[in-house]
Amino acid sequence: MSAYKEFKKSGYRQKTDIIQKFGIFIARRRAHGCIVQLFAIRDFYVEVWSADFIPWQNIVRIKSFKKCYNLAPYLKQVDVKGVLSA
Repeated sequence: MSAYKEFKKSGYRQKTDIIQKFGIFIARRRAHGCIVQLFAIRDFYVEVWSADFIPWQNIVRIKSFKKCYNLAPYLKQVDVKGVLSA
């Protein structure tokens, strides 16, 4: 079974453990009164929606996805100046 499918089937506690152990933090944004943190895990992404600024407390939602179009809200945060000038 793929890591993505295993993650999707995991319970809340397991998901938070996996994110904290294997997740690579990419970006943070605000949406709908929440702090949304984006992590990469192997070949998929995970958003952790929290009700306030305290990481891992008051988690409202954990959303996993593989489709790149879900990264659109984070694209303004990506700085490609160094890549373009190389």
